[in-house]
Amino acid sequence: MADLPAPLTRLRAASPLSFRLLAWILLFSSAFTLLTSGMQIYFDYRTDLGEIRESLERIESGSRSSLARSLWALDDQSIQTQLEGILGLPDIDHLRLRIEPDSELVMGSLPPRHDTLTHSFPLFHNSGEKVLLGELTISANTNRLYSDLQRRVGMIIGSQFLTVFIVAILSLWIFRYLVTRHLTAMADYARDLSLQNLSNPLVLDRPDTRANRQDELGLVTEAINDMRERLNEDVERRERDAKDILKFSKAIEQSPSSVLICDKHWRIEYANLKFAQLTGHQAANIVGQHPSAVINQELSSHHDRRFWQGVKLQVQRVGVWQGEINSLRRNGERYWEQLVITTIKDANGEINGYLIVGEDISIRKRYEQQLLRQANYDILTGLPNRMLAMDRLKLALAQSRRDKTEVGLMFLDLDNFKQINDTLGHDAGDTLLIEASRRVSSCLRGASTVARLGGDEFLVILPGLSDPDAPCQVAERILETFAAPYQLADQEVMVTTSIGIATFPTDSDDIGSLLRYADTAMYKAKRSGKSAYARYTPDIV
Repeated sequence: MADLPAPLTRLRAASPLSFRLLAWILLFSSAFTLLTSGMQIYFDYRTDLGEIRESLERIESGSRSSLARSLWALDDQSIQTQLEGILGLPDIDHLRLRIEPDSELVMGSLPPRHDTLTHSFPLFHNSGEKVLLGELTISANTNRLYSDLQRRVGMIIGSQFLTVFIVAILSLWIFRYLVTRHLTAMADYARDLSLQNLSNPLVLDRPDTRANRQDELGLVTEAINDMRERLNEDVERRERDAKDILKFSKAIEQSPSSVLICDKHWRIEYANLKFAQLTGHQAANIVGQHPSAVINQELSSHHDRRFWQGVKLQVQRVGVWQGEINSLRRNGERYWEQLVITTIKDANGEINGYLIVGEDISIRKRYEQQLLRQANYDILTGLPNRMLAMDRLKLALAQSRRDKTEVGLMFLDLDNFKQINDTLGHDAGDTLLIEASRRVSSCLRGASTVARLGGDEFLVILPGLSDPDAPCQVAERILETFAAPYQLADQEVMVTTSIGIATFPTDSDDIGSLLRYADTAMYKAKRSGKSAYARYTPDIV
């Protein structure tokens, strides 16, 4: 293929679309011009009688399409040029172009005698369906039937090619000025567009008129700028979201509570720093595991499954589970933890994960246990105090009623305790109470309870008795243990105790009466010479 001339080469490189438009215009217009001119020449030579009519038909076939295109484009210059070309043809004296809806263009003049042949044809634009653009009426002088055919043919062909060339060059210039240079500007803008220069809008080098804003280039420009604005808003929103996400992630990571995030299948996806500090498990080593693998209660596998099935069921039903568990650190150390487990839902309200928040409550539990012990146990001896003793006595009586058994109740009071306190001091007295409680406890078996009621008074509960003499046997063992001397303040001291016994339900089925009867029996033992026991009988005064 031969090389193109330098101007066309530059045009092809600078504006390929314009080059292709020019090529297609020249190609089709040239082909059409050659076709219509050939037909006209052929019919001029074929018949003499119908030369004028055939000439008019050739004019119609040669100018109808191009004139329709010019009318559609409202190209006055092209219309003028084509009509002048037609009027300049031999035998053509008058032209009347009716333009829809109510315009008219008249060229030439009719001969005085009106010896003419008139030919009219409509002009259509084909865009899927025919659109009537107007009608051209041609009047030819029939007095000049024959003229110089070669001259007319040359004029027709020359004028047609000249028209095609002028239209092609004009169309190319208009297309480049109105379209391609702006397309190039759009391409350069899109090529340079980035997240760093979203503040610069696309502005085309043309007047900012309403017509320009509403044409295709204006719509594309508006669409690009709208896209730029949306991108700018998206970037700003994403920056805000990123800041919020960073803030929330930092809050979770630095939270004083341990945090686990699981997927909807209860597989761990995230663990914060506090969880690693609390349990000793590193986040990278537990991702993908079930929480039961790191929240360990040392339950059997069966009980562990039942526990987590219960948790899962409650969380799915009510959205939250909370409770206290005694868990195990990675180093084997036990600790108390309060857990709150909630669901994580997506925008549609569907569960897509679970949040597990834990707090180490070991110190609180120790304080609670200490307070519980202080509330229920004697600080000095470690024995149950009066409150706990009464609770156990109630339980023992209830169980005895069900089992049809007896409960023995014993009141103990140390003999001469006040004298020891006064002579040897309170430290010796405390030591005596501790040793006395140990000796009494050593005489009891099973579910029996010994409690300190206060001072040097003790209470013994003997539940589930089937032998009425069992309380007396226990009392004898206690007296035997008190026979050995106590080591107090670097000296041996003999201390005895007096014991009163009452039996449920033989003596009474009422707690208050039993306590009173046991106390009465104890004073009877003291009056009998101490270091003795006495059972309650109704005749005790």
